[in-house]
Amino acid sequence: YPAQLLPRASWQRIMDGLQDHFGENAELDEATATRLRGLLHRYSRPAYASSRPVAAARVRAAPLRITELPYFRHEHDEIPSAFIRGNAKVGSLSQCNNCHRQAEKGWFDEDDIYIPGIGRWDD
Repeated sequence: YPAQLLPRASWQRIMDGLQDHFGENAELDEATATRLRGLLHRYSRPAYASSRPVAAARVRAAPLRITELPYFRHEHDEIPSAFIRGNAKVGSLSQCNNCHRQAEKGWFDEDDIYIPGIGRWDD
């Protein structure tokens, strides 16, 4: 996921818990972890800055999942659950690249959303 989708405190929590990263061991060698921490710090949002996508986030703890951010929930609240969870080609909202065709480039523009099996999404 692009670093800017979560605040720095969230990435810190994630990096500190790589031995149990959502049920997987994702530990990195020290050099890689140090480099990744630097990149995450540089490109992530400061603690709930006023800029998007964490602008609407008013949570007490740094979230571990992008899907926990109020802004994320707001942007996805009109999509019927059958289009996501009931769609084997999508699976869950955490699989951004299944609908956001340029997610790997950090591009999440709503004009470029295509839900597999459903078609172009326009809210």
